Amino acid sequence: MKTISRHTFNPFSFCLILLALALLAPACRPSADFNSTQETQATQTPASSDAELEITELAIAILPAQTGEDAKASFSSLEAYLTEQLGIPVTLTLAESYDATIEMMADERVYVAHLGPFSYIKAKTQNDALESIVTSIQADTGRPWYTSVIIASNASGIQELADIKGKRFSFVSESSTSGFLVPTGAFKDLEIDPDVDFATIGFAGSHDQNAAALAQGQTDAAAMTAQTYQEAKQSGQLPEDTFTLIWESDPIPGGPIVINTKLSEDLQSKLKEALVNAPPEVVNVIERSNDEGAGYTLVTDEDYDLIRRLHDSLGIEGY
Repeated sequence: MKTISRHTFNPFSFCLILLALALLAPACRPSADFNSTQETQATQTPASSDAELEITELAIAILPAQTGEDAKASFSSLEAYLTEQLGIPVTLTLAESYDATIEMMADERVYVAHLGPFSYIKAKTQNDALESIVTSIQADTGRPWYTSVIIASNASGIQELADIKGKRFSFVSESSTSGFLVPTGAFKDLEIDPDVDFATIGFAGSHDQNAAALAQGQTDAAAMTAQTYQEAKQSGQLPEDTFTLIWESDPIPGGPIVINTKLSEDLQSKLKEALVNAPPEVVNVIERSNDEGAGYTLVTDEDYDLIRRLHDSLGIEGY
């Protein structure tokens, strides 16, 4: 876990999340060389913005919400399914970082990626040809949203969010929605300034690594998805008698699968259809859900305006 430079933010009202959620309709193998991926994917470069990009194989970048060999080993079923549905070879690649995933999509080294809501907003700001197409339906709620939680070590003396002042805190990534943007909003709602009020600020790089940093005593409290916490609790990594959930967010729109619209309309249509009709075991490769009720539902760019407003309310400069 590394400590990085910090930002100063402006106050805002966190309740924007709950108000704007109604707008959302219900319904990870690191690449050794992404330059070579780009070269083999594209058989031609569009001569104009209206030209369709024809590809002979498709690489899909996966945001590193989870890490390790287990994540990469699970890719084969989704690769096989999409290869059959699209009629071209499909390879899933676990990106090295949030920002690396954003850059690969923005620079068109890959044309499809699974991103978080905030990561999608960042990538689209850099390349307007990017569009969200589907997001996952959470198995436990039947809705296309998830939540952020903050977990604290009991030894730290933290019992509620306000107690984090003067303690060590770990985010996931500055490009993470549930691991940075939303928790930062909660802090600001309580007039907690991370730059001033935390002893140290760390960024672990993924939700799994943030849970590990907390378990290993590298931080007093950490942000992560509720799903990450549940898995860490069930595995014994963050036992309830040692670590406590002190805060949970309002619902957050699910992270989208994003496509570059320069791809042919036929391929875009096939990909949407394949994902919406994907069986649970295929959906679970990316979403890490063990419930067979999980699936995908269509989304549009406007569904993520909530995240844009949240970002703007925090006064964070740029994307």
